[in-house]
Amino acid sequence: MRARPVPLLATLLALGSVASLSHASPPGAPGVSVPLHALRQPCLDPRFPRLAGPWVVGCGTSGHVDRALSLASGRLVMLPRPLARASTGPSVVFGTGAAGGWFRLEESGATENHDVARVNEGLLAPATTDGVHIALLSERGLQAYDAESSQRRLHAVQPMGWHAPALAWPWVAWVEDAGDGDPDVWIRNATKQTPARALATGPGRQDRVVGRDGWIGWIDEGDVVLLEPVSGRERRLEANTGFHSPATVWNGEACWETRGADLDIVCSDMDGISGPGHQSVPDRWGHWLLYRDGEQPMLYTAPSEAE
Repeated sequence: MRARPVPLLATLLALGSVASLSHASPPGAPGVSVPLHALRQPCLDPRFPRLAGPWVVGCGTSGHVDRALSLASGRLVMLPRPLARASTGPSVVFGTGAAGGWFRLEESGATENHDVARVNEGLLAPATTDGVHIALLSERGLQAYDAESSQRRLHAVQPMGWHAPALAWPWVAWVEDAGDGDPDVWIRNATKQTPARALATGPGRQDRVVGRDGWIGWIDEGDVVLLEPVSGRERRLEANTGFHSPATVWNGEACWETRGADLDIVCSDMDGISGPGHQSVPDRWGHWLLYRDGEQPMLYTAPSEAE
């Protein structure tokens, strides 16, 4: 089903204005898609804009991550400084590099937590956080730890570059170089010394691993596979398509891109998104689905069962 687009409420902030709205209201209504004009500036990191729980995090004129739009109130808050390399968790933005930091998103603004150590080492892929823990892939190996902890256990792995690790704490998954040109997906318990194990191996490609809400998902030769590591529950969703971006997972469900005459978005438990041109880069949190219509960030709010 195609989500019905409507103009965004005039209360949304125009690009480059003040840090918060005095008369903001939540963007969109159930069952429709709205453009997020406050986040229309393209980001140098193609993963952004993206969700941080009930926030959408995006960029200003520098192309670096520097702002977040509240989906609860419609308020826009600015980060203390732009981040060239950023990752998001529920109400959290984590930046690596010399100018990085850990920022908690609140309606009153973004506050920095100085108890979270900065990460300055070179990474092979973007960092990952679930809002409490951090996972990093570098040439030295895999690190997965409590954000405020000074203890970082190093695990020997052979990760492929670009693919960020996925968290469903205490489990962490990553894409491994199989040595034959085809990637595989591996997983381990970050709190135990038990060895890592392969989740998905060849033939073919198993990659684009993601994690959210206690679930890990990946692409297995075009299908979407979901795993809840704590219970061992697994689902395979027939997608039968190539992917421009990873799938997005939520509570054992998924949304992903499907390729026909153009790109559309299909979800396993809610309305998909289709229309002229490309609808791509889905990102799911609860009943919110962030995506792009061409280059315009859009937000779809799914109706509740009572509506």
